Amino acid sequence: MRLIRILFLMTAFFPIAVFGQSTTNMPVENGKPCVRTVRVEGFNHTCAPHHLTITANFDQNTETLTLGLKVPKDNTKKDCDYIWIPGEAHYFTDLVTFFKSKGCKSAKIATKFKRQIRRNRLYGNHVYQFNASVVCENSLFNEVFKINDNSLDTTIEIFKEFIAADGKSEMQLTFKVKDEADTVTVTLKNIIPVKEKGKKKGEFIPFVEYMANDIVINIAIERDKCLLSKKVIKDLTTLLDYLGKQKSDLEKMRFDVSNFEESSKTFDKTKEVMTAKIDEFGLARYMDSGCPTVDSIIDSIFAVKFMLPTYRMPDAREICEYISADIKFVDSLNQVLSAVVMDLSKMRSGVKTAEDNDNFYQTKGIALENVKGLNVKMYLNSPCPEMCQKAEELQHLINTLRWMKYAPEDGQQAKAESVKTVDENEIKTVVENMNTLYNKWSVASEENKPRLKVEFDKIVMEMQEKIRIVPDADRNGKLKVIINEFNVAVESLSALMR
Repeated sequence: MRLIRILFLMTAFFPIAVFGQSTTNMPVENGKPCVRTVRVEGFNHTCAPHHLTITANFDQNTETLTLGLKVPKDNTKKDCDYIWIPGEAHYFTDLVTFFKSKGCKSAKIATKFKRQIRRNRLYGNHVYQFNASVVCENSLFNEVFKINDNSLDTTIEIFKEFIAADGKSEMQLTFKVKDEADTVTVTLKNIIPVKEKGKKKGEFIPFVEYMANDIVINIAIERDKCLLSKKVIKDLTTLLDYLGKQKSDLEKMRFDVSNFEESSKTFDKTKEVMTAKIDEFGLARYMDSGCPTVDSIIDSIFAVKFMLPTYRMPDAREICEYISADIKFVDSLNQVLSAVVMDLSKMRSGVKTAEDNDNFYQTKGIALENVKGLNVKMYLNSPCPEMCQKAEELQHLINTLRWMKYAPEDGQQAKAESVKTVDENEIKTVVENMNTLYNKWSVASEENKPRLKVEFDKIVMEMQEKIRIVPDADRNGKLKVIINEFNVAVESLSALMR
C-alpha cells in the first residue's frame, strides 16, 4: 500500500503530459529539401506511438523556410487515422463542445486523454487551455495551416488542421527567417492523434486519443554562398568577358601582317590596360567567399594576368611560318608572270606583224586581269623578309607587264602605240632622276621603299622602251655614252634595291 502511494505521488508531482519532448536536427540547403521522420509519443506506455514525416525546404532568395508534415501510411494507419495540429488555443474541458460546433456531434474523448486533463488541473498546473501548436525562434510564422490533399472532405473546417494518415495529405507551414539567421527552431506542441470512429449519417466522428509530447525541430540553414555573391559573380564575369575579348584582339594583332608596326604598338598598350583593369578590381577581397563559382572565375582572371607578361608579338620566323601559304602563292604568281614576260619579249624580238601585235596585247591583258585587285602593298609591308623579297619581284613583274609595248620596227605598220625616239637630254634627265632616287632610297623608311621601287621600275621601263627603238647608228654613235651612263645607273640602283 505504501509503495502504491509513493508511485501515485511521483506521478502527481512529475506529470509529463505537457513537458515531455523529442528533438530532431535538420540541416537544410537552399533549394535542397531535408526529410526526417520523428515519433509522436504520448505521456506513458498506454499511448501508442505514431510517426510524422517532416520535409524542410529553404528558399534563400526570399529567406523563406517551409515545413511539410505528413503521416506515413504504412506504419500509422492501423493505429491512427489523423494527426491534429491545432491552429488555435482550446480549453481542455471544451473539446467536445468545440467538435460539436464544427458539425461533429458524436465526437469522443479517450479515457487516457481525460486523465491527462485531470492531472493537469489537479496537481498545480494551471494551464487550463492548450495553445496553438507552432512555436518558433529566429523566424516569423505566417499563422497559416495549409493542407494539400484531395482525399479529405474540406467542407469540414477542422480538416484544415488534420493530416490524414494516408501518406498523401500534407500540411505546409511557412516561416520568414529573421536577419538571415543560420538556425531556426520550430516546436510542434499539443499534437493530438485522432481515430475515426465511423460516420453517422455522413457525420465525421473523431476519437481524440491523447496529447503527444512536444517535437522540437532544430533547423541548421546552410546558405548557398554563390547566391550571396550574385553581384560579385556578375562583376567578375563582366571583367572576365572583357579580358577574353581583349585577348582575342591581341591574338588578331599578333598576325596582322598588313599593319604589323602599328599593331605592335597597340599590342603592348592593350596589355597594360588589361593588367591595370585586373589590379583595380582587387581580386584578393573575394578569394574567401566560399563560392566555387567565384573561385573559378578568379582563377581564370589570374590565368590571364600571369599570361600577359609572356604574351608577345611574333618574330620574323614565326610570321614567315604563319604566312607560308601566302608566300607560296606569291611565288607561284611570280613564276607565272615571269613566263608571260618572257613570252611577250619573244613576241617583240622577231619581225612585227599585226597578228603578233594582237596576240601580244591579248596575252598581256589576260595576265594583268589575273592580278587585278591584288593587294601587293600588303605583301610589301610584311614583317617577313622572304615575303617582302617575293612581293618586290611580283610588283616589278606587274609593272613590267603594264609598260611593255609591241612597238613597230623596220618601217612595218602595226596596231601598237607609236613611240617617239629619244634624245640625249631626255636620257640625261632620267639618269639625274635615278641619282635622286638613289639618295632618297638611302634615307627612306621601310614603309616608303616599296613606293620608291615602283617609281624606279616605271622610269627604267619607259626609258628602256624608248632606247629599244633608237636606230643602231645613234645607239652606237652620239647616244652611246649617255646610254651607257643610263645602264650603269640602272644596275647600281637595282643592286641597292634588292
